[in-house]
Amino acid sequence: MRVSGGTSPIKKTLLYKERDENLRREFQERIKCIAKDRLVFLDESGIDNFVSRYFGRAQRGEKIQGEISGKRYARKNFIAAKVGSKIIAPMIFEGTCNSELFETWVEKVLLQELIPGQLIIMDNATFH
Repeated sequence: MRVSGGTSPIKKTLLYKERDENLRREFQERIKCIAKDRLVFLDESGIDNFVSRYFGRAQRGEKIQGEISGKRYARKNFIAAKVGSKIIAPMIFEGTCNSELFETWVEKVLLQELIPGQLIIMDNATFH
């Protein structure tokens, strides 16, 4: 993609600085022979009503301005698990996830839908 009169935008790929590619490969090797219906992937995400771009493009020497709302909105979050192509144990909540909420979801919602022998896989978020 070319921008008229400017440079080509470069898409940044973000990587976690704490990542360890050797551990990642080792993990992938360990789970590749496990049946897909035994692997339960879980994650949490959220949606903000307050989303703004803090960067923009303008001709050299020109100022670019934008407007944002001064109102803040509560973040809507959801947590769920996935087995194969099926989503299980979805839960929507307002605010951020913490250990108490996560543990309650696991105990009251997720465990009710699991089958003995399934393996739960999650990222290393601090509340896990």
